[in-house]
Amino acid sequence: MKDNVVFWVVLCVGGILLRLLRRSERGESRESLAKAWMQAAKELGLDFHGGADGSAHGTILGTLDGVDIRITDSSPVSSEPGAGCTRVSIQNPELVPALSIRAKGVASKFGTALGVQEVATGHRSFDKEVHASGPEALVVALLDDAMRRDLRTLILQDGGRVENGTLQAEFQSLFQTSSWIVREVRRLLALAGRLSRPGPIPKRLVSNARTDRLPGVRRRNLELLLTIYAEEPEAAKACREVVEQELDPMMRLRAGRWLKEEGWPALEKLTTEKEAPEQVRLDAFHDLVGALPAAKRTEFLERAVGLPAGAVRTAALGGLLHLHERDLEWLIRHALELDGAAAARAAVALGSRGSERAEPPLISLLLSSEAPVRLAAMAALGEVGTASAVEPLRRAAVEAPLLGGGELRAAAEAAVKRIQGRLGNAAAVGRISLAEAEAEAGALTLAHAEGALSVVDGRAPAEAEDALADAGRKALASWCSESAAEGAAQGAAGGDAEPAAAMRPATPPEPRPEARPPQRE
Repeated sequence: MKDNVVFWVVLCVGGILLRLLRRSERGESRESLAKAWMQAAKELGLDFHGGADGSAHGTILGTLDGVDIRITDSSPVSSEPGAGCTRVSIQNPELVPALSIRAKGVASKFGTALGVQEVATGHRSFDKEVHASGPEALVVALLDDAMRRDLRTLILQDGGRVENGTLQAEFQSLFQTSSWIVREVRRLLALAGRLSRPGPIPKRLVSNARTDRLPGVRRRNLELLLTIYAEEPEAAKACREVVEQELDPMMRLRAGRWLKEEGWPALEKLTTEKEAPEQVRLDAFHDLVGALPAAKRTEFLERAVGLPAGAVRTAALGGLLHLHERDLEWLIRHALELDGAAAARAAVALGSRGSERAEPPLISLLLSSEAPVRLAAMAALGEVGTASAVEPLRRAAVEAPLLGGGELRAAAEAAVKRIQGRLGNAAAVGRISLAEAEAEAGALTLAHAEGALSVVDGRAPAEAEDALADAGRKALASWCSESAAEGAAQGAAGGDAEPAAAMRPATPPEPRPEARPPQRE
């Protein structure tokens, strides 16, 4: 019993002594921190106010060069030594009140919902993490490479923000020494000063467009310079420097556009650069085509045709098409390099030439992914196609429903009928057509005078298809020889016939009404 009493007495006394010791250490620590804060206030030329409002150390405040500074210790008196955080607030009257820079979060989303316009700097990772708003040109001009780096430290590490003319930071620890306090306060003062004195905005935009390490930021600054400060002398100077020295093709494209005639050589150079993105080269090409006078435009297009295969060469060929629509050799050589409306025009031009030599490129154009090009090629094959064109037209008719409608099938049927009509005396040598409605859609048939051979896709043997092709070729050869003889006779009778008419075969006689081949059981 006596031993138990002694044990509990010793335990209680030990606890009391330990608590007194810890309180003494805490008091000494707080006294040491208070002295550090007092020393820092003295070095900074500010005032120190002892612990008040429950704070452990007090507050440093005052004014330096018209800038209000307030440093507060948010840790309560009962906290452990060194626990808590330190808040620094710097209010600079030269800071634009509308300038706001803070971490992205709920507040920034709420502001955006209320119509606060976020300003992008062109630096993707910065714009993803930091919300900046205010006068657009001012924000972009201020946020150069060094400023973005320092603001990321302030916002993402120091828990700070810039808002309502005040720069604030909240450090998640207490300043332990006077040197620490002085160093951090001076760093924040310098940052607030840089934000308050941007200097002439056009010059800052030019500087950023010339020296920033990120192409996206350089483009953003140049774009604002040419949009808002186009009349300033800095704009023309910056554009000349860009087209001569800048590595980024998009910036040279923008500067070349702005310089107008002075920038034409830079734009043409862009169209030839293999390293430049194809869309940039194509944009430069279209800008030049739209700006050059007619004579220079044709010369430029001829030079562009000499480029390697690509979008620019294709566009150049399309630009020259109107000069070569009557040139059969040119059309045959370049028709397959065209696309879109130019390819459709080329198909129409090939059909108007009246030469079977136009058939191979027209058959190839049937494979175009663009319906207008296919339709134009089908119509042209109706004018110049031979039996060799029927099978490709048949395939095009079969695929027509898969491509979105019956217009293609109708065009293929019309083309085959035109070819059939031009083959002459079908009763003697056979005729070619698409199968009737009750046969498989898009099928091909050939009927002879002695009987009938019907080839329906997927149901007739390969030999029948070969026979069909041979018969068609023989029919075509017979008709062509007759037409050539007739044309020669006409030429002898009248030597002044038009050259274009001489290129086209004589008009064939009307075909006989087509008899349906007997159906096989």
